[in-house]
Amino acid sequence: MAESKTRDKRKAARRLFRTAVEFQVEVDLLQATSVNLSATGVRLDTNRPIELTLRMPVDGKLLQQRAKLVWSRKLPGGGMTYGLEFVKQPPATEDPTPAVPPQETGGDE
Repeated sequence: MAESKTRDKRKAARRLFRTAVEFQVEVDLLQATSVNLSATGVRLDTNRPIELTLRMPVDGKLLQQRAKLVWSRKLPGGGMTYGLEFVKQPPATEDPTPAVPPQETGGDE
């Protein structure tokens, strides 16, 4: 059998997984440079990827994760499909709120 000329560039294994996803695109005003222009669109280059925050249920838990857009393609019927790469986040502390000492009672115990 002939070896495939295309190589899978994925860094991690994929699994089929369909669920509703909410996402919010960066609210910052981003800067770009136009590369070309036509009557139907424009190609832009940016100095960093477009990032977004997504939320979705995964294995019974709510995943909230930053991701960057790495590719997009048109779907039949006018929709779009996107490839996103998770952005590594600094490790979260167990409880970001400072410890509060218990309040003393008036001695009625």
